Amino acid sequence: MLVTNIEEDEQLSRSNNDMLYISKSFLSVPIMVGRKVIGVVNVASPLSKPVLDEEDARLLETVVRRYSIAIGKLATFVDASARFEHVRETFKAILDSKRYIDVKHSDSVTGITLRTVDRLGLGEDVRTRVHYLLNIYDLGLSKVGFHIIKNPRDLSPKDREEIQNHANISHDMLASLEEDPAIRNIALCHHENFDGTGYPGQLKGEAIPIEARIIRVADSLRALVSSRPYQRQYSMEEALDVLKHRAGTFFDPRVVDTFASVMNEEREVTSRRANADADEAVEKRS
Repeated sequence: MLVTNIEEDEQLSRSNNDMLYISKSFLSVPIMVGRKVIGVVNVASPLSKPVLDEEDARLLETVVRRYSIAIGKLATFVDASARFEHVRETFKAILDSKRYIDVKHSDSVTGITLRTVDRLGLGEDVRTRVHYLLNIYDLGLSKVGFHIIKNPRDLSPKDREEIQNHANISHDMLASLEEDPAIRNIALCHHENFDGTGYPGQLKGEAIPIEARIIRVADSLRALVSSRPYQRQYSMEEALDVLKHRAGTFFDPRVVDTFASVMNEEREVTSRRANADADEAVEKRS
């Protein structure tokens, strides 16, 4: 159930409890084991005024579906309840992560990334993991001070260390939610560099999971084309040049080449569409 305004919803039509919740929207997703509903996850915000949307609903459904599988493997629901506080923090961090992402470009980067996975011929399992991880790989940033993330000046060594630790935090946060160790490991490795200079494990080349190598490129592309206080906003073409320049050092060259091919094709399609629209406009005027 996705409600954008509790006071205007036809089913509910009730006054918002302004003492507890500033936002009037909320989201409710069932926790199911098989066909049995054993609980629900309710999301609302007492601190800010976001309007939860369909993107939030799809993301939460994906996460709850995976958590439902984990619950199904537990001996008793008491065991699951003991983990609830950790799970709640993870859900909150997933929704809060939109604060760190320029949503305007997020869908575009996701589309390019998934087409890259398809072009590389890595199979449906890798595609599913990458799609899922594109929403959760930076969970650990929710534990880093927002003033550090948005700092327009050079970071102190202490601040830089705190930011770099977010990969470890992401891995630990997912432990309460994600039963698949591969997912947690990919989140841990998404800042490893192809030449071994990344963090936290200084892994190199093929030792880095392919999903993490792909997300490394996607994360950098997303950052370059976003509005950030510490750097200018790059166009897609400029961002692609940066990716190519760092292929072999930060990035897997094969992954960058495939990203470049997909991005160039998308640019050509956009250009043809724009020309067709212009021609149609001329015809209408004449």
